[in-house]
Amino acid sequence: TLLGHPKVCPHAKPIPPGRCCRREKTPARKLVSALSQLTPGQNGKVAYVYAPESSQLQKLMAMGILPGAGISLVQNFPSFVFKIDQTQFAVDREIAEAIYVRLVQSDAAGEIDGEAGGARRRGFGWPGWWRPKGG
Repeated sequence: TLLGHPKVCPHAKPIPPGRCCRREKTPARKLVSALSQLTPGQNGKVAYVYAPESSQLQKLMAMGILPGAGISLVQNFPSFVFKIDQTQFAVDREIAEAIYVRLVQSDAAGEIDGEAGGARRRGFGWPGWWRPKGG
């Protein structure tokens, strides 16, 4: 459900539909997507990183790409440019496909993923737990 009922796994192996897929008539909304599948302007939090090589994982961690970090896609061509905190990074498709993002939705009240005021409106895009209360 969290992944939006994908038909194949990251290794391109088929995933058989479960009971929930067979009884649902409308397609499930995808909650987690690779950064490469986002459109510019979409925001989220890093859900996980799929990096088969430890050097790639170390590079991503050095950029601050850790589970729970707020991330926003700035552009997707000619390279993927994303923003974490106040830093922008440009990466190729391979790196963008290794970063999985839990998408967040904005509503009219400015809430993002259930946080009043939203992480983007708090100032520097820092996670909500970082900012002191009342300030």
